[in-house]
Amino acid sequence: MAMTFDPNTWYRITNLAIGPSTALDVVNTGQTSTQGPLRLDGTANVSGQFWRLVLQPSCKYHLSTMYLGPEMILSNTVIINNTIPYLKPVVKDHPDPSQLWTVTPQGIGRNKLTNVDVGPDLFMDFCGRTESLCFQGGDTLGQEWALEAIGVISPSNTLYASPSNVACIPSPLPPSPTSTASVGLSFNLATLTTSPISTTSSSPPTTSSSSNLSSTTTPTAHSSAFFAIASAFTASPYAVPSVPTSAATAARLAGGGAGLEGGAAVLALVLVGMVGLWGRGW
Repeated sequence: MAMTFDPNTWYRITNLAIGPSTALDVVNTGQTSTQGPLRLDGTANVSGQFWRLVLQPSCKYHLSTMYLGPEMILSNTVIINNTIPYLKPVVKDHPDPSQLWTVTPQGIGRNKLTNVDVGPDLFMDFCGRTESLCFQGGDTLGQEWALEAIGVISPSNTLYASPSNVACIPSPLPPSPTSTASVGLSFNLATLTTSPISTTSSSPPTTSSSSNLSSTTTPTAHSSAFFAIASAFTASPYAVPSVPTSAATAARLAGGGAGLEGGAAVLALVLVGMVGLWGRGW
């Protein structure tokens, strides 16, 4: 489950492998409008360690700092074949996946940060050094971050005016089947054929008023004893494929049904005979 952050609050970001004595900071390169390298530096009351998180329509976050302002967004860049977290100018005309982040809690005060462009299996990590950050897979303490609220953005600060209500729309679920009929199994012991069964009844249920408690009877169009079995198939949103039955198989099963009927008749005769013998005093 992703975290929820207040866009009118400043946060300090620290790494659990190092502890709260160091915080995520911006390296001063003198080119604040185009470059934003990061490092872990001693925790201090400096603007490069004041972070803001703003929810986007994709339900991901933009991260920016007080030092570089809301126009420089946490992103990623490639330096010497390594992809690293980096602040870049915000892309306004379309959602840039490299500037979208998910903050996933791992426990109280512990979070992992993933970048949409880099993928969900690589996490922002300090990778054993404070000079820069990296993305790394696995599960290490260097991938866990604490985000502590350290201040409130003044309403009079128009540069950081609170964004209008964002309609956060999660990724859609896979669409449900659009067909109004599933292919179920309809059994007939004589022929054992398969046929489609509509999920909509061909006639509405009828209500009986013969008792104080009204009851609903099964539609006459589905009066087969196997209606309950077929309904179990059609209740699923996924279609059940038809099962082709050869003529030989149908004959064997039909013969089996006949055998069962013959067995039942023999059993009935035996019972009648036993009742007759008992009546004669046996």
